Amino acid sequence: SPEEEARQNIQAESARVIVLNGTVEKGLASRVQARLINEGFNVTGVGNADRADYGLSELIIYGDPKQATIDALLTRFGISEDRVRTQPDADDKDLAIIVGGDQSETAAAN
Repeated sequence: SPEEEARQNIQAESARVIVLNGTVEKGLASRVQARLINEGFNVTGVGNADRADYGLSELIIYGDPKQATIDALLTRFGISEDRVRTQPDADDKDLAIIVGGDQSETAAAN
C-alpha cells in the first residue's frame, strides 16, 4: 500500500526527529512523540520551543533534507512551505517539528 511504502521509506531514512512544544499545553510534545513513533518516525527527543505561542506547527530542516520524512511530516501536520525553515547541519538531529496550537488536544482531539 502507499502508506506502507511511505512508512518503509521513513524508516529507511531513519531521520532523527525532535519534537518541540510551541504551546503552553503541558505534555504536548511527549504525546506527539508517542504518536509519531507509533507511525514509524525516529523521534529522538522532545523539548520546548523558543516560545509558547506558535499558532501553527512548523518544521525545521537541519543539513541535507531527508525527503520522505519531510514530506510525511508536512502532510501529517498540515505544514505549508512558508512554515519550513532550514538550518545548518546539526550533530544530534535532522528535523525538528515545532508543535503549534493547531495540534493541541483542545484543538484536535484525535
